[in-house]
Amino acid sequence: MMLEGTSKNRLIPLFVGEENVVKVNGYISSSSNTAALIGNSLGGGLLAIISFAGVMFIHSGLYFLAAVMLLFLIKNDSTENRIKNEQFKEKKEEKKKVNKNHFFNELLDGFKLLKDNRPLLKLIILSCVLNIAMLNSSLLVVLVSTHYQGSSATFGFFNMFGVLSSILVGLIIGKLTNKFRSSSLLTTSLIINGTATVLMGVTHSTVLGIMLNMLVLSSGTILRITFNSFMIICVEDKFRGRIMSLAIAISAIIVPLISILGGYLSDHLGIGLVYILSGSWVIAWALFPLIDKDIRTVNLEPHQRQNKSAVL
Repeated sequence: MMLEGTSKNRLIPLFVGEENVVKVNGYISSSSNTAALIGNSLGGGLLAIISFAGVMFIHSGLYFLAAVMLLFLIKNDSTENRIKNEQFKEKKEEKKKVNKNHFFNELLDGFKLLKDNRPLLKLIILSCVLNIAMLNSSLLVVLVSTHYQGSSATFGFFNMFGVLSSILVGLIIGKLTNKFRSSSLLTTSLIINGTATVLMGVTHSTVLGIMLNMLVLSSGTILRITFNSFMIICVEDKFRGRIMSLAIAISAIIVPLISILGGYLSDHLGIGLVYILSGSWVIAWALFPLIDKDIRTVNLEPHQRQNKSAVL
């Protein structure tokens, strides 16, 4: 999935152009959430009818079908020549190098790029810092069962309405980035996300909890799409893979440790306190995009992208 995600982010601007990256990322997010909603609904029934092995076979078959469809898309798309030309240029540049870059050299190139691109570096740092709020990421089922005294059906409602809110945000994210500066959008999303997370640990009302979870997931969708879109728009194709790999690698170190800590705290101090701590941490960083002069330059609006090279 990591390999597929990197390749997808490289192909998106070639297919749709940089001016449509945010909108298309929103559509991709919405379609993925829709598929997840349908898949989770069908999964239980299929599991009972055709067994686990049958479900996994269908799962693999759908991935294979998607791969075949993508091959036809690349062949028939009007951007085929553009892709071939860019690939030819890249190969020509690589041949000029006497010594091929090894893994550590490419990793060093990624760090150098981050050093020169301060907005991108600080966005990645902010993303990693916010991963500390992953205390509650896998504990929703604990919150629903112990804090809200809910059943498996209640947990299903939490997930269903949360995914629906994410789908809606994915469809309108393009309009949001056109109306608001990216730094303002990031700050607003962080405030909403943190406040809703804190309130989920305070309230015991199931209906209010479902509504708050919708705010958490929808604001998280805005943050994720904004970050991914900026990575696609403002990083050259040949560097994008290693930059995203660096960001994923840093998160991969933090998230497991924080998840373990979240489980420990929920067992000893209560799940409500875990959500309060997690949300408070997000709120504490909410003003950073507005205060920091580098992140304030991050803009995804179409009329400002032409100046991004001068900004960065």
